[in-house]
Amino acid sequence: MSTLSKTFTVGQKLSACSIGDRDCIFRAKVIKRTAKRVTLDMEGKIVTVGISEYDGGEICFPLGRYSMAPSFRSLEGDRYPKQEVPQFKDETDDQLFKLAADLLGMDDAIKLVEESFLGVPSNVIQFRRTA
Repeated sequence: MSTLSKTFTVGQKLSACSIGDRDCIFRAKVIKRTAKRVTLDMEGKIVTVGISEYDGGEICFPLGRYSMAPSFRSLEGDRYPKQEVPQFKDETDDQLFKLAADLLGMDDAIKLVEESFLGVPSNVIQFRRTA
């Protein structure tokens, strides 16, 4: 995690969470700083935006100012570090079913297995014409 600073500093890593989706994380790195503007590298997209003062530190809005716009604050730094996704290797079907049952609950795990074997989601009703 970055050290807390009242101003944006070159090399500082920033992150912000989307208001509408907690899984959507915006990340940026400060690559240039002037008195009134900051240049950010947002995972390959370079953005230069103005800086405002807010709550004892600085704030910027890299995607514009609108009601649900993400903002980066100098006092927060990188609050949402990238998380490693566990990789399962050489798991048997039984072990995977037990893992799904632990995570989802038994009923949902059974539905998941039915969907994988039948190829049709369990919540879809199938009608068959009889002759």
